[in-house]
Amino acid sequence: MNTLYEWLYDNYALTRLQHMDFSDCYQTQEADWNQTLMSLAPSVQLQASDWLSCVQIHWGTEAFRLGVEFGLALKNNIT
Repeated sequence: MNTLYEWLYDNYALTRLQHMDFSDCYQTQEADWNQTLMSLAPSVQLQASDWLSCVQIHWGTEAFRLGVEFGLALKNNIT
C-alpha cells in the first residue's frame, strides 16, 4: 500500500476517529469484544488485542485510501 495513505491515516484520520462518538451499536460491539478478550487466557489476551488492533488499522487505512481516491475521482470528473 502507498505509504502516503498510511501516513495520512495515522496523522489525520486516526486522531479524529479516536475522538468521535460512535453509535450505540458500535459501543455495544466494542464492549462485547472487550468482554470476549477478557474471557481469554491471560497468555492470549495481548496477542488477540494486538491482532484486533492490526485489523482495525489495516481496514481503517484501506477505507481511508478508498475515500481519498473516490474524492479525487469526483473532483477530476467535475472540473
